[in-house]
Amino acid sequence: MTGRSWTERIIETDSRWGAVHNGALVEKTLQQHTLEFAGGGTAFLDFNGVQYHSYLRSTHTSVQGERGEVFDDTLRCLDAAGEPVCRQLTPLPDPLAAAAAQAGLNEDETAIACFLDRMQGYLAGGAEVYPLADALQDAYLALLMERSLAAGQPLESTPQPWNTEER
Repeated sequence: MTGRSWTERIIETDSRWGAVHNGALVEKTLQQHTLEFAGGGTAFLDFNGVQYHSYLRSTHTSVQGERGEVFDDTLRCLDAAGEPVCRQLTPLPDPLAAAAAQAGLNEDETAIACFLDRMQGYLAGGAEVYPLADALQDAYLALLMERSLAAGQPLESTPQPWNTEER
């Protein structure tokens, strides 16, 4: 993994609390990370803190592999017969999230309500909500991203004890 960051000035246009119309310039840190996987795939992460709530900056995701790539919300790959396929990825509707938003909950409150509802289902014998191994791997990746920015040179991850199965 390699990472770099810099500060840029941008006008904030939106926030968790609604649109921002004052035109004030703010300084935000932009981060870019490149993750190269042992299996040959590469992921590019481009992140700026205003992306979640901005009319000026969009989020970007790019994951490239031998048979194709995902770029933002588009999948391009070869199918089993070697024919090119292009599909638009769309999130599945979540009725609970829609109901929470309709009730006036903000994004954070909606996420917490959905998590608690799914946790209740898990405690009653349902599907696991956010497996501990996944949470630990996400935290490890976040730490590596921070360290790659501080180091200014490529870092290599090491296998972790919670990540013992092939995915």
